[in-house]
Amino acid sequence: MSTNTRRPCALLVAGLLLGGCEELTRRMDLARMIDQPRLDAFEPVPYGVDPDAVRVPVEGTVPREAELGAVDLALQEIPVPVDEELLHLGRRRFETVCAACHGMLGFGNPGVAPHMTLRPPPSLYEPRIRAQPPGQLYATVTQGYGLMPGYARWLDERERWAVVAHLQVLWISQTTRLAELPPRWAEDARTELQP
Repeated sequence: MSTNTRRPCALLVAGLLLGGCEELTRRMDLARMIDQPRLDAFEPVPYGVDPDAVRVPVEGTVPREAELGAVDLALQEIPVPVDEELLHLGRRRFETVCAACHGMLGFGNPGVAPHMTLRPPPSLYEPRIRAQPPGQLYATVTQGYGLMPGYARWLDERERWAVVAHLQVLWISQTTRLAELPPRWAEDARTELQP
């Protein structure tokens, strides 16, 4: 079938289908959905238990406009207990939230990095980043930096500190030489690294 004959056939089929839509919309009574009653903010509700149109937020809800707690950018210690549970949490959150841009190990070379032409994600091993105290890292995760968004909406305070703790673990694990390890750990590492 040539292009010239396909076009009229397609228009005919489309016309038949659209003709059926009118009947369908008549049966659906869309006007009822469009003309629904509504309440203005703080207007009394004529029915139900709650007397106001504005609902009380669920307990623990943080308004989008809320000021985030200030953190001392020079803070040298992570203010939550760093234990195995926190490190596992940090790894999971890092791999979920941060690894898409910074890579699983933080080197800034995931598969999407070449497509981020405006500003490729930096390696988290750059000296300027490694020199930052935990308070500054936490603030970056919380508020964002440059093109990186802040993650306070998706990660609670403990999770953000967990990401900072995991990043410090990555720095140690990826930059420590075998000779710098205690003898027992060095031997275990040699055993694991041999093919």
